[in-house]
Amino acid sequence: MRFPTPGELEGLIPTRETLLGRLRAAGEGMAWQEPFAVYWRLIYRLGLRAGCGEVEAVEVVVGTVLSLSNHRAGFAAPRPKVFLKEWVNMATQESEAIRLCRGSLKESKEETASEPPVLARGVWEEEWERNLLELALERVKSEVKPAQYQVFDLVVLRKWPLARVGAALDVNIGQIYLARLRLIRSFKRELRCLAKRYG
Repeated sequence: MRFPTPGELEGLIPTRETLLGRLRAAGEGMAWQEPFAVYWRLIYRLGLRAGCGEVEAVEVVVGTVLSLSNHRAGFAAPRPKVFLKEWVNMATQESEAIRLCRGSLKESKEETASEPPVLARGVWEEEWERNLLELALERVKSEVKPAQYQVFDLVVLRKWPLARVGAALDVNIGQIYLARLRLIRSFKRELRCLAKRYG
């Protein structure tokens, strides 16, 4: 597996050295849980978008995570910055399962190396943004009372009119504004934190 070129890394935030150190040191242990929780859904959806069925998309996830695990010594390579997000992208693109789904698995490495990426850069970025949004929503949801999240969901995500939310949930407008304001702040904070940490 190759590392991304400097041009491919332009504008990205380097992965935290503490996370990279834990990944280098980890065999099959707990250190992989955090990155797996962040990246598995993204890799799965990319598999689906590449034309894989659900079972094959799971194989793409497994193959990508195993590839990253097997090449974790590469995190120790003498590089000024390591970008886990780009490494996951490259590993996903080079996954044998994803290439089989596209019918583009080649016998020789020369043919494989000259092939264009299975998924366009825009597809990767689109799915990455979607993944971050979903992770931020999950984290906010786990931190607040269900009634507050329900207000946030109806007002912000589903765009219900405030009067309709008030009537449906039997809450006043002031409670709706307060819940919306608090959760929007929490959501933005989680999104910034995730982007800084992984993106």
